[in-house]
Amino acid sequence: MQNNTEEVSEARHESASVAGASDAPAQRCEGLARANEYQELGGTGQAPNRQELGGTGQAPNRQKTRPWHAEQPPRALESALCYALSPYDHVLKTLARGYFLLPMLKQAQRFARPDYRERLQAYLDASEQQLFGEQSGTPAFPAPTGRRQVFRYPTPYRPFDRGFASEFETYARCQELRVHAWRHPGGAPASLLLLHSWGTGDLLSHRREFGVPYFFRDLGLDVYFYVLPYHAVRKPKGSAFSGELFPGPDLLRTNEGMRQSVLELRGLITRIKEHNPAPLGLMGSSLGGYLSALLASLDERIDFAVAVQTPSCLARFLWNHAGPLTAAIERRGLRLEDLQTMWRPHSPLARKALVPRDFRMMVNTYADSFVPSCLSEDLYAHWEQPQLVRFIGAHHHLSQLGRHRYHRAVGSMLSRLLQRS
Repeated sequence: MQNNTEEVSEARHESASVAGASDAPAQRCEGLARANEYQELGGTGQAPNRQELGGTGQAPNRQKTRPWHAEQPPRALESALCYALSPYDHVLKTLARGYFLLPMLKQAQRFARPDYRERLQAYLDASEQQLFGEQSGTPAFPAPTGRRQVFRYPTPYRPFDRGFASEFETYARCQELRVHAWRHPGGAPASLLLLHSWGTGDLLSHRREFGVPYFFRDLGLDVYFYVLPYHAVRKPKGSAFSGELFPGPDLLRTNEGMRQSVLELRGLITRIKEHNPAPLGLMGSSLGGYLSALLASLDERIDFAVAVQTPSCLARFLWNHAGPLTAAIERRGLRLEDLQTMWRPHSPLARKALVPRDFRMMVNTYADSFVPSCLSEDLYAHWEQPQLVRFIGAHHHLSQLGRHRYHRAVGSMLSRLLQRS
């Protein structure tokens, strides 16, 4: 099977010389130990506390995580910054209402057709193995170079719904998987797989959002950035913007897009583990967080999971933004309960998380009005109230001024994980 790989030169601190990032794995573990100094106590809303590991190999005692609504509000200056950043989310909400909810009026009429409902029912009747069982076909990775590499190869995904197969053939760009990788020739103590949000997927912005230089250079991790189907370079021709077609009002295509993402990611995890059997984790934002939570309930090879600004339920997320359109959608025969049922196969709430509770983390900003905290509370409860980190910013990645706070918390969590293993 064809496997196209590109080696890309980047900024000086990442690619010219990786002496500080490609030393022996033992030296990189020191970086993870230092990261533990920035450990955050979940849900306190206070500044990070410095803690010593003391060489015991045990996780330090953590305060019991409090509910989201018990979080202390940010100080006056932080509140002002959050208010100033809120317009970023208004743009996202306008896009969601214009491109998702108005077309849903037509989808409601389609949902009323018995033949369409029967096709959707097939996903509910299928087994987990039929929907999400790993498919062969993901090629092996080439040797790491210490620089960013781009892997391009055909997707192992094949549509579950036969009627969708002919439509998927027209999406040529979705049929090629795209992954960016930063890997150390000398090995790494762990691997981190990043999943971006809806409507985005460009490497430049997400490299900063997810703190790739911190995780690759400072902590010495192997870092992978996966481009979701229908997004960025995988956006089909004719799409108005990245992510227009997935997820969206087309219930069946959303099911297929989730399934394609899971199959591609499971194949990717297999190759990552073959290259480096060290602990592997997922960190995703918004839609990427939703998929991270889903994978954390499907694949036992995942050692830690971080869900950033993640909606617990995709149906409730769309319904929350529908506003006055909900009554019109219901009159055409589509209710919130119908959406929840038809999208249950890929709901993170439908299965128990396989990742240990101590290595789950949820992250949100103080001013997120696109995925407000109330839409994340169900996943927070389902994950047994894991460590919670909040920071200054809104939903859009350009507005996340305090993102380094959760980057440090992830480094601290990973340090504890490596001490236990």
